[in-house]
Amino acid sequence: MKLCYNAYVDGFSHDFETIKEQQNDLGRLVLMRHGQTTWSKMGRYTGRTNLPLTAIGKKQARFASLLLSGYNFNGSNSAKQVFVSPLRRAQETAGQVGYSAFQISQALAEWDYGNIEGYTREQLSMLIGHDYNIWIDGININTSSLPIPKAAEDEDGNRIEVAHLPGESLAAVAARARRFVDQINMILQSKQDVLVIAHSQILRVIACTWLGIDPKNGGKFVLDTASVSTLGIVNGLHCIFDWNRTAPIVD
Repeated sequence: MKLCYNAYVDGFSHDFETIKEQQNDLGRLVLMRHGQTTWSKMGRYTGRTNLPLTAIGKKQARFASLLLSGYNFNGSNSAKQVFVSPLRRAQETAGQVGYSAFQISQALAEWDYGNIEGYTREQLSMLIGHDYNIWIDGININTSSLPIPKAAEDEDGNRIEVAHLPGESLAAVAARARRFVDQINMILQSKQDVLVIAHSQILRVIACTWLGIDPKNGGKFVLDTASVSTLGIVNGLHCIFDWNRTAPIVD
């Protein structure tokens, strides 16, 4: 049984067959986080540092393709309904799940973390003296007293340059999310599904945008690597059909 959470009605309701009946055949917005990278494995904030997938990350994505069956993305050779971040880890994930053609959307790039790029939550918590929460504390943390983050590397030891960018506010991330949702709205209204392959934080903000809630609530939506989540419309209301589904890796 699938459960649908409606942001405007308290609690969970409806089994999946009822949800399908109430959708009126509107398209579904499917969110997929990229597979594991060396930094996601270590818990380092990875915004625009352009890391590839690990071998495990590629496996995660391949098995997660099973979770995408039943959706209508017009086949693996159509780019019309598949939107992917410009960053390498998301595009490699798209290839692993079988989509060689897709639209690259700059709006789907991960949050530009600025000064905190490459650090862990534990490091930042020790620095500021309390549990760091990016959704509340933001990214404007003075990290000059911390060691400079070690360079990123892939599993073969190839050096990946750490992104040193100005950073962006949560409001700026939310504005990007809003532009993207507005962009794909006509596709969903035309009863076609849309697949988005991107990153943890931007996908959480897109979910908040979809539900019409403050993006600061993004931290309440757990997203594992290579997870698949589905948003949709029931009786005219934006809701969550399912969230953070992952597929086991079978060797």
